Amino acid sequence: MTVEAPPPAIGRPLIWFGMRVLAFAMVYSAVLCAMAFIRKWRNGDPAMRR
Repeated sequence: MTVEAPPPAIGRPLIWFGMRVLAFAMVYSAVLCAMAFIRKWRNGDPAMRR
């Protein structure tokens, strides 16, 4: 009968933290792209306005 070693306590919170940071980075980059797109569209760039 073998006793399984419990996973290290730092493992699970570290993965959870990494997932949160990754999601935050994705949302942050999407917001920055949207802001740049809106700014370019408001300035009346001929390439954006059809």
